[in-house]
Amino acid sequence: MTPEEFRAFLDIYGSDLTKWPAGRRLAAERLLKTSDSTIDIFAEACAFEELLRQPAPPLANARRAALVDSIMDRLDPPTEPASKPPPLPRLVVSAPSATAPRKPAPVLRESWAFGLDRLFLPMPGLMAGCAMAGLLIGVGLGQMAAGGTLSFMPAIYGGIDLWLR
Repeated sequence: MTPEEFRAFLDIYGSDLTKWPAGRRLAAERLLKTSDSTIDIFAEACAFEELLRQPAPPLANARRAALVDSIMDRLDPPTEPASKPPPLPRLVVSAPSATAPRKPAPVLRESWAFGLDRLFLPMPGLMAGCAMAGLLIGVGLGQMAAGGTLSFMPAIYGGIDLWLR
């Protein structure tokens, strides 16, 4: 391990060598025994992590009160609720005049009137059946192209033979 690698792993895993992976930990311990520059780098990392572990100094009560007052002064003052809520806007809908001609209702297309809408109702089932047939044909052709036998075909044909009798 080089000192540059040691510094990179020190940034990744920290100064506690027990948390390092075993192979890298052994290489780091060997490097610490042989290199003075890595000892200095390791000592700096240990001091920095110790500084991070120290708790923050507590605030004096007067300072804490001043901070809270400063924050509260910056907040918007509470608004007092209105005595009466504002009125809701009214929608004015005028009734159609008796003299205005009424618009005729839309006429459905004739093709739907003859029941063609029912033609598309069995489509999902038809599509699923076609997909299954395509799968069986594809598997069968693949088996035949590989020179194998179709093990599921006798069962299918046997079922058809029993059904036809």
